[in-house]
Amino acid sequence: MANDALELESVGRDDQDSIHTFSLMGLPIHHPGLRRTRMIKNAHMETRIEMFSGQDQGSGQIEIGEIPDHFQGDASLKDDIALLKGLSILPSFDCYTLRRGLRQQGVQIEQDTAFKLSDSKIQELFPLMRRITRPLIKQLYGDGGLDVSDTQTLLELVRNPDQDKVLNRLDEMAATLGVSVARLPNYLEDFGDLYLSLSYFESYFLEMGPKVDQLLVWMQDVAENSHLRNDNYAQKSFIDSGRRVRYLKDNLETRFKNLSEATTLNWYRLDVGMFKTVQSSILKEQIYLATGLCGLAVKIYEWERVFPNAGGSPDRCLDFVVSELRPGLDNLVRALPKVEAAGGKGKTRSERVW
Repeated sequence: MANDALELESVGRDDQDSIHTFSLMGLPIHHPGLRRTRMIKNAHMETRIEMFSGQDQGSGQIEIGEIPDHFQGDASLKDDIALLKGLSILPSFDCYTLRRGLRQQGVQIEQDTAFKLSDSKIQELFPLMRRITRPLIKQLYGDGGLDVSDTQTLLELVRNPDQDKVLNRLDEMAATLGVSVARLPNYLEDFGDLYLSLSYFESYFLEMGPKVDQLLVWMQDVAENSHLRNDNYAQKSFIDSGRRVRYLKDNLETRFKNLSEATTLNWYRLDVGMFKTVQSSILKEQIYLATGLCGLAVKIYEWERVFPNAGGSPDRCLDFVVSELRPGLDNLVRALPKVEAAGGKGKTRSERVW
């Protein structure tokens, strides 16, 4: 497949930083009309092409197989459809998962493309990277109280150290890692991108976690304090769906706690093995984090859209749980196997509902 230039300037920040949507303008799509659409995961965790969306008009979605019914084209349209079908099986559409999916299809991507987070997002995530940045600054500069608030400033301190002792420490670090001093900033930048991906997923969890709790309280209130409390079908629907949503949140929470321990670097005892272990830990978990967080995000966003004030009649709430919340939950639970907590403190629990 031809590797057309990818148009970063045409991809909005929302799509660039999103976990469940992506503008096809950022893909090597040939058909001009198709390029103006988006690829999304809907509330049922189905991949769809979104033709239009708006607060008043809703979301117009078609399956990838329906593209020829809406877009006339030549042989290049078949290439576009083949690419989209390959990407449609991805569990989410964040830039990290998309990169992996494109590489698997043999599509080469440049460094400065739509397949990285926006600059504003990177700066927003920087505080979540402090478990790697603070120890690094302390190792190089001691307790000088340097004010570092973004990645570029940190890398500039590595590229252009202003003290001889810092340069000596960089020499020692480069020797330990088996790279040249000149290559060290790029090495740290690549490594930092792994931590950036972890911070990206963590930011979604920090946003979704409290909202999941609110959703469960909402479901519990309807289940226990309405005429549906005597409806066996309604009770089973609320309890089964609630248990699965709770499982997803608990599973992800355990994974983040384990990663927090596994990815804490001791720069004073740094070696190549430590770097490789951390790299392996993050790469191994990326797919689970992307899957679970994308699933929770689309469910929560749909709930907030339908019930902006967390209200609704009991029957309307039940209809939402059955028709929008429950579909796809079983697949998400299967995609996130039970995980052992660090220190052997037990596995993810699914018995608790609310």
